[in-house]
Amino acid sequence: GSSKVEEPAHARGPADPAATRMGVRACPGHHPRYRIAIVVAWLGSTPPWFAHFAASAGRSAYLVDWLLFHEGDLSASAAPGRAHSPHLPANVHSIDLGPDGLAAKVAFGMAKVLGWQGVSTRRLAAMFKTLFRDHPRLVAE
Repeated sequence: GSSKVEEPAHARGPADPAATRMGVRACPGHHPRYRIAIVVAWLGSTPPWFAHFAASAGRSAYLVDWLLFHEGDLSASAAPGRAHSPHLPANVHSIDLGPDGLAAKVAFGMAKVLGWQGVSTRRLAAMFKTLFRDHPRLVAE
């Protein structure tokens, strides 16, 4: 006879047909004590592999929340003002900062630390806007 022990249903996690075919199980629920937030500044157009990224990020739901800060349309993103889209896994949060929103956030945050006001802050925001538009991958570096 077989001595195989059957896992309780709650230990198997939610059913995912693709993962089941590969023999992978999702972790159930959330970690009882810890959470990790991964913050991503997403600039430029949505890459063709975005759906794969979202699906992969969703597999870390037990421990990780993904915060995607972006400017405008992001495939499968939330409507303006919403932090989550039904097209994204529950642990992947789309935060639309609007046109040039990331440049403004970075510039005004830097200006606050430096004690700058007025024209200097607006010039700094304009420089970040140009930098992010022309070289969006520099944010990752």
